[in-house]
Amino acid sequence: MDRYPVFLDGAPAGELSVTPDRLYVCCEVICRLPQAGVYRAVAVGGAGEVLLGVPEPERERFVLRRRLSAKCLAAAGPLERCELRRGAGAGAAPDASRWRREDRPEELFRGAFLRERLRDAGECLAYTEGGARLLAIPYDRRRPFPLPALFCFARIRRIGGRCYAVYAFDAEEKPVFR
Repeated sequence: MDRYPVFLDGAPAGELSVTPDRLYVCCEVICRLPQAGVYRAVAVGGAGEVLLGVPEPERERFVLRRRLSAKCLAAAGPLERCELRRGAGAGAAPDASRWRREDRPEELFRGAFLRERLRDAGECLAYTEGGARLLAIPYDRRRPFPLPALFCFARIRRIGGRCYAVYAFDAEEKPVFR
């Protein structure tokens, strides 16, 4: 079992333990949360991040237990720590002023897969944060889902009063959970 510190706003708040289980890893976050609200636990590694989930109250502490594939966690690179981040709530988005309009989103990417699929996406929004490129594609539940091959990586967000499917891509243009 490996152990990593859990931080909330830069201060120690608990511990993440990671136990190998064949092709999987069992992650357990045990922490304190001094304020009310929803927090997300994010494993941070040298190459990226993996969203672990939302710790839930259990006695006098908050606990999250999650089993995920070892390959999924390895995508973050060697783990360094776990961070608790305040949840923005369903449908919320990062500050709308960060987003810039992209009329030709396919030009943001080098790879043929994304360039081809984004060619007719229309007016999208994009910004870069922490080494990840976020792309917001207009979403209407009455129309086909944007980038259906990557639907599990999308988060539906409202930005400037409009619905978008928001994707995050790493420096290699691979989709990442954010």
